[in-house]
Amino acid sequence: MLSVIIPFRERPGDPDAIRRLDAAIACFSSMNNIEVVVFDTGRRSSRLQLSHGQQENLRYFHEFQSGVFAPGWVRNGAVTQAVGQYIFLFDADLLISREMVGQLPGFVQELASEGPQAFRMFPCLYLAQACSAHLSVEFFNPAVQQALYREVFESWFRGEVCKVDGIALASSCLLINREWFMAIGGFREAFAGHGCEDFDLIHRLAAFYPIGQRPDDYSEDIKSQFPADYRGFRRYFSFYAVPHLFSGLFLLHQWHPRPLTRQYHRKRKGNEARFAQILREPVLTLPKPLAGCMTGGQVLHLLTSGAVCSEHKLADFGQWLREQQTQAGYPVSRYPGFSGYRVGVRKAGGTPWRKFRKLLLNPSAFFRDAISRKRGKEPVNSS
Repeated sequence: MLSVIIPFRERPGDPDAIRRLDAAIACFSSMNNIEVVVFDTGRRSSRLQLSHGQQENLRYFHEFQSGVFAPGWVRNGAVTQAVGQYIFLFDADLLISREMVGQLPGFVQELASEGPQAFRMFPCLYLAQACSAHLSVEFFNPAVQQALYREVFESWFRGEVCKVDGIALASSCLLINREWFMAIGGFREAFAGHGCEDFDLIHRLAAFYPIGQRPDDYSEDIKSQFPADYRGFRRYFSFYAVPHLFSGLFLLHQWHPRPLTRQYHRKRKGNEARFAQILREPVLTLPKPLAGCMTGGQVLHLLTSGAVCSEHKLADFGQWLREQQTQAGYPVSRYPGFSGYRVGVRKAGGTPWRKFRKLLLNPSAFFRDAISRKRGKEPVNSS
């Protein structure tokens, strides 16, 4: 059994939130070997508003959580209610193709053969507003779903901006052994609001299942609109995710408003500082295991053995990306998306409101963008 974990709280001023959750649940309909665990922390349960609220494999839990929405805390609560040996961390704003859903049980078998510490991480494409609205209408038509999925990916990879706002190679879309997740403490509940609770979890997962030697700049948080320019831990984490991209194994994030008035988004700066402190720790520290965790056998042995140091030196990231896409049949000349936009394409500059938002939430990125514009370079999308 695989448990899909979906945290949720209905957003004030976001009437489309219920529809997006409904679509996320519907992605896993008629899958007898998968349970969908929704953990709702709104003032009232939203289940009765869902057209798929009675889906046979849905298990819906409601527990009011006051204050700022903390997705890590909510996911932890959902995982403790799950019954699957493996969990797939999902979100209420995501879509996944039926083809990819059908492959998840095979990944579970692979992970089981590699050990409880093994995990998989899948990239996520963030849909532009107009494309998201169109896709929400057509996505569940089986005759066109895979074609839509592929076209969104190829549009981004061609360096276009009409369908996709951006990509996250390192994402919270993780497939993990449930006992291992609980044993290493799940999500740190100190992270409330938007940002970094997923990076902290990946940091611990990768420490026990390294893909290679960590680079000297691992502790740096350097994001770019283009993955080829990633540095620090973002670049290192991307080595786990990129191969899945070319197999059609990625998620689509549905567009939604992000009002600055929400404390959820204004917590990001503090979360980034908290994660930066974790990265500076000379020795890996683990939160206490989640309640109900019964650690034993191989999991206990792995924990007591400690983090693993890999001797494998990773390839140059830029060259590796080019090799990966060339081998997958995407020549760089026609698909420049990893490193830039297509010739003649330029993303429209941010509105005054978006620029003010960035100044308030991420002032260092705002001023870095200002310098980039003066130099004729594309600004970083750090939203």
